[in-house]
Amino acid sequence: MEWIKIMTKYLVIALAAASLLTVQLLWNSWLVAQVKLNSQNTMALLDQPSIGSSTKHLSDDYERRFMRLIHKPTNIYVLGERNSGTNYVAGVLKQAFVPPNNPDPTRKHEYFSSDIPILLHKHMFRHHLLNETELAEISSRTDILWLFAVRSPCEAMKRIPWHMCAPRNLTGCPDNSFIGFERKSLTNQMTLEKFFQLPWGDWPESRNFRNLSFVSKDYTYRNVFHLRRHKLMLMKQIIDTVPRNVKIVRLHELERAPDIFIRNLAQEFNLTLKKRYKEAQPSQRMHLERCLVGKEWKVAQREIDWEIESHFGYTFLDCHLCYGDD
Repeated sequence: MEWIKIMTKYLVIALAAASLLTVQLLWNSWLVAQVKLNSQNTMALLDQPSIGSSTKHLSDDYERRFMRLIHKPTNIYVLGERNSGTNYVAGVLKQAFVPPNNPDPTRKHEYFSSDIPILLHKHMFRHHLLNETELAEISSRTDILWLFAVRSPCEAMKRIPWHMCAPRNLTGCPDNSFIGFERKSLTNQMTLEKFFQLPWGDWPESRNFRNLSFVSKDYTYRNVFHLRRHKLMLMKQIIDTVPRNVKIVRLHELERAPDIFIRNLAQEFNLTLKKRYKEAQPSQRMHLERCLVGKEWKVAQREIDWEIESHFGYTFLDCHLCYGDD
């Protein structure tokens, strides 16, 4: 009799497990059916003369939104230009989520921001836009959540010439002509107006971004704002390719409410917080908004591409002119 009770117990457990599996399969099937139904309904609208290409985009949006319920992202990567707050974003993420990469222990700031598929490194050291093959790969990587760290252009593009090559001696870069953080005194002697107009010889792309190759006039940007425009265009390509797997992170907002950012991120993308996650506290070193004097402001307004900036939440009003200066 005892063995009958044991067999009955295990039989009940097996039936319960099978029932749960059946429910999960039915749920997934329903979601897929909803994707197809929404796509069919929206495509039917396309036959109406009054409905344009925007409706086709709506159909794609429905499909991406429903498919995300089935295939949530599992890896988070941070991209952003220098001085945009990528290190701070990575630090906040590290408190709440497990990073997808395993950087050198001496470079803990590279959690979530190195060994990145396709882009390789958070600062996107490449001088060409993503090609069709690379975009196709990004489109297939539904496991990745892309976080784009940004700051207002007039605040982020300051006189710290990270990874900049001396424009008058590009052939010797990055040796003696390399202007790095440790040599910022060279550019601090310039006015901000002059720095804004200085040609920028940036690192070219390389399989290993620390193993630098050459820099030449072909890889020189008109100024620091032109360099920023190129980086934003790379991120815009990813937005257009996988819009539902992208989150724009503006540094000023994150510094003031990192815990809200973390909890919203977890809810929106169905991410699992670390068991010992504690409420992330506001930054103790918040960046304050700054204004520019007349000549600096005029150069910035002229050189910044406000059209591409608008896709990241910035307008010409975010570049402040100091009161009483014109």
